[in-house]
Order: sequence, then C-alpha cells, then structure tokens
Amino acid sequence: MDFFRFGETLRRKPAPLLGIFIKTGSADVHEVLAGSSADCFVIDAENASLGRAALSECVFIARSRGAPVLIRLPDASEAEAQHALMIGADGVILPHCRDPAAVARFVHFTRGAAVQRAYAGVGRSSARRSMHWPEFSAAARRDFLVLAQLDEPEGFEAAEDIAALPGLDGLFLGLLTLQISERLGGKDPRTVLHAALAAAKARGKRVGISDPDPAQAQAWAEGGADLLMISNDLGALSLGLESRLAAFRR
Repeated sequence: MDFFRFGETLRRKPAPLLGIFIKTGSADVHEVLAGSSADCFVIDAENASLGRAALSECVFIARSRGAPVLIRLPDASEAEAQHALMIGADGVILPHCRDPAAVARFVHFTRGAAVQRAYAGVGRSSARRSMHWPEFSAAARRDFLVLAQLDEPEGFEAAEDIAALPGLDGLFLGLLTLQISERLGGKDPRTVLHAALAAAKARGKRVGISDPDPAQAQAWAEGGADLLMISNDLGALSLGLESRLAAFRR
C-alpha cells in the first residue's frame, strides 16, 4: 500500500516541491486545495485553532485526493506525534527546535513507541490499519518524515548539531520569526537560512523552507532545498479574490 511515500517523492524531485500551509478547519477549503497542483500541504496545528477531529478530517481529505500532508505539531508532545501517525499524516514538523538533545528524544519516540501506539490505538477502520504489523512498522520507521523546525537564532546556532542527529530526516527553516527576532545581532536572516541549508545538505538531510517571496525560489533551489512553502490557505484565498476582482475592474 502506498503510505509514507512523501519522503521518496522528495528524494526524486527535479526541483523544490511547492507547499501550502493549512490554517482553516473548513472541509470545503481543504478539498479545493487538495485538488490543486500544490505538491504538499502542511497543517499548521501549532498556530491554527484545529482540534483533533479537524486534523483527522483534513488529513483524510488530502489523502483521498492523493495529496501528501504533513502536520506542524503544536509542541513536542508524544501524544501529538502518535496522533499524527495514527490519522495518516506523511510526517511531522517539530516547531521551535533549539536543543539537540530534546530533538533526539522526540525522534527516538517517533521512530519507536509512537509507531507501536499508533498501530494499536488507531481510531477508525482505515486502509492503513489493514496493513499487517510488520509491514506497517517497517514503513513507518523508514518513511514517516520527521523535520525539525528552526526559526529562532538559538535554533540556527545549533543547526549543525541538530542536522547531524540520526533518525531525523531534515530541517524546516522559517524566515518570518527570524526576521522579526530582536536577537539576530544585525545578521541578514537569509544568510542565516542559507548557512543552515548548507549544513543540512552536507549531512544528506532534506530541507523545507518557508519563504513567500518568489524571487528567492531560485536561490533556495540552487542551495538544494527540497520543499518551499509559498503561502497559506488564507493568503491564497485573499490573493485569488483580489486577482479576480482586479480582472473585472480593469
């Protein structure tokens, strides 16, 4: 069965895949987005007001349209990692990472006990649950994507140590939080991101970047970025509406 395959898609990509954050709980919006040409969706459980029922529905809709979906977790909770595995996400992003030891503990749990608990406690009769345990265990441990998000100066200072962690698939680099940080010491945020990108690629890790500026896409591609998050559902809705209105006002 074709589960946990987004990591393989990243490995085979000819250019950075383009993704969109999901911040709303609307099933109708999710269905429209899942039918678009976007390569990936990241449900922003950290910042959006989404409960477990909405998360499960969002993942279900994405999977029904064949769209890969990751979940940016609200924190490093073991329960949240287990739930993401259980409802069918292709992977998770652990937010605001700065301590390599803490990231290592999270990765160890996600590759181990979380897989066992997700299989034993699955909440619906899904196709994934029909997999035999050895098949599920091997696929989840090998292919479930785990990314550590760096978006604050302390996290970027630890980028090399975090990127070197065994079992971690890669880094997710956030620009906005870094741009508004008061602790950056005058450094150019994009220079900091490029350094972390290079550190991750030197260790054979995958890298996702959140940067809505299309002019920067080529620079990230040349640096080896695997996933570029270009907008969120709310922003896309606003831009699309304004573009439509402008077409009639010309």
